[in-house]
Amino acid sequence: MRSISSIGLQQYLLGLIFIIATLCLLSTAVYILYQGHIEFQHELSKKADTLDKHLQLQLILIKAGYKANQHFPNLSPVHNQDYQGLCLQYTATDDSIERNSCYGGLVAEKNWPLWFEKLYSWSFNPSNKLVRLITYNHNPHGKLTLTPDPEIEINRAWHILKKLLGLYTVTLSSLCVSLYFFLGRALKPADMIISDLKNITQGDLSTRLPTFNISEWQRMAKAINHLSASLEKSINDQNQLTLKLMSVREEERRFLTRELHDEFGQCLAGMQATAFSMLQTTKEKYQELVGDCQNIADINSLMMEHLRHLLQQLNLSNIDELGLTASLKSMISNWNAHSGKKTKYVIKLDADIDQIPIIISNQLFRIIQEALTNVAKHSQAKNAKVKLEIIPSSISNITNSSTTDMINLTISDDGIANNMMLEYSKGIGLLGIRERVMALGGTIRFSTNQPSGLIIQVGIPIQIPFKS
Repeated sequence: MRSISSIGLQQYLLGLIFIIATLCLLSTAVYILYQGHIEFQHELSKKADTLDKHLQLQLILIKAGYKANQHFPNLSPVHNQDYQGLCLQYTATDDSIERNSCYGGLVAEKNWPLWFEKLYSWSFNPSNKLVRLITYNHNPHGKLTLTPDPEIEINRAWHILKKLLGLYTVTLSSLCVSLYFFLGRALKPADMIISDLKNITQGDLSTRLPTFNISEWQRMAKAINHLSASLEKSINDQNQLTLKLMSVREEERRFLTRELHDEFGQCLAGMQATAFSMLQTTKEKYQELVGDCQNIADINSLMMEHLRHLLQQLNLSNIDELGLTASLKSMISNWNAHSGKKTKYVIKLDADIDQIPIIISNQLFRIIQEALTNVAKHSQAKNAKVKLEIIPSSISNITNSSTTDMINLTISDDGIANNMMLEYSKGIGLLGIRERVMALGGTIRFSTNQPSGLIIQVGIPIQIPFKS
């Protein structure tokens, strides 16, 4: 699926403001240029009215005999600055009299771009002629045509547009700079909310968002804080229930251990004694049954060996009696004894391990036991290492906001493993490890060992955030 690039809200709003401002500029420019064109046409119409009155006055004087020798029309009296850039043409009704007079424009040079000239000419047609009918005693006498120089109107429009562009540039720049800082401050809570949501996804539900002045941010912060508190309570309740279930499970294991040892173990011991008795009897009287009796004795010995191994897996009484250090060392010795030198198990422990509360010690023992079982079954490793240490709160605060001492457990091997597959695996052993770690309020992380193998890192606070 193609990834869609995204921009920040601040940049999006600034871009949106820029587009809206540009559209406003375009509409304002069109309106102002249109009004300028209307004003220019109105000035041209006023000039035509003045010329109309001037020519009618000439006709009146000529008809009255005051200026009988004057040639009509006489356009020379209007030669002044007001008519710069105009061409005047008078034509009699019978086409017998025609006069032309053009007055130079005021535009020294073209300082506007060609595209503006073409666009303005296409939109407003500044060279449009204005025609006035000259009458005397309500009878048509001729017509006067005014042809404006289009460059004058284009020059005026370009100067207006340049001023508008300058104003737009200054205003938009000031607005964008101001909005950049104001939006940055207004959107600052978004970074805090995103950071808090990241903490929630990483399992840190203790952080809370502060109070914000903007109501929308405040409503969002309240909703997220309520969600965090609800999730924290739900997870704590779940962890407390999980820990109680684990305690019940350990009690059941102790019960099974006692029953297997006292009942099944005694039965196997009795069967072993009977098997040896039968073996002695058959050797003396029934030689043909010696092999069967020996098989029975061997099978019984094998069952007793499996029973002892099962009792070691189920039994946690050594932790209560000997402590976690001795129990873990004994477990490592058993793993080395049963691995047949295929895998070498090594353990490194801090001196203060036995000071860990018993409820955590029991779960640590099970976590290590299940992790090493996974190594033996699946990794094909030659070496496996267990490291258990206590990190004081003064050191752990550098990388963790917790104010309690932390237990760091690292289990590594050099076998075949995929940390991503194991991290999302639904295997019983790994699920058990996750359940125990989460019930103790800890964290678990999988990573690849170099050059091969898997590293499991577990962090558990010594002060449990709920009642044991």
